[in-house]
Amino acid sequence: MAVEDLKITCPECGETGDLPVYESVNVTREPDLKNAVLDAGLFTWTCPLCGKTVRVSYPFLYHDMKRRLMIHFEPDGAQNSQELAYMTAASGLFRGTDYKLRTVQNYEQLLEKICIFDQELDDRVVELCKAVLIRELAQEHPELSIRRALIDVRDDRIYVAFIDIDEDVFAIELPDDLYNRLYDLAYDLIADTDTDTFQTVDTAWATRTLSAFSL
Repeated sequence: MAVEDLKITCPECGETGDLPVYESVNVTREPDLKNAVLDAGLFTWTCPLCGKTVRVSYPFLYHDMKRRLMIHFEPDGAQNSQELAYMTAASGLFRGTDYKLRTVQNYEQLLEKICIFDQELDDRVVELCKAVLIRELAQEHPELSIRRALIDVRDDRIYVAFIDIDEDVFAIELPDDLYNRLYDLAYDLIADTDTDTFQTVDTAWATRTLSAFSL
């Protein structure tokens, strides 16, 4: 639901216009909005005068009722009091349910999180897989400096894309045996990490979890 218009001034020609800002996006009730999230149309304004495109980021809540998923997109990494109150209220609505409540801090993470749940994977196990693979790569190829890893889907195959400090990318297919092994090994251990509050489940979380459980 769009709650306000954001005034934007074109950096190229000075023309002004409005971009609808959404407090929440329910992609089950409004499927077209999911496409607008995935192709960044929700965050893009095109100048009607010169055609210059401007990307903006703002906090909003992504809600997929079918997948029982809520993601709070928090691009600046800091919550103001209004956002915190909104998230707390949203958390309370789903207390005692099997909803997954997540927080991400950039657009790349948002797309990845949507991709993971669209593939009906457990994002916690996926993050553990990524952390294990990064650890193994560091041991086998110490010359590599992996900054981050992201899930990607191509031709119905799930890949882990590794990005190094030079932003070079290489990818491997996510090993089914690794995912299944970690799912069986760690699921009972990490089940308690799902609470009634929004959580950040990322590589840092996975690294802490691997260390805490000696995985």
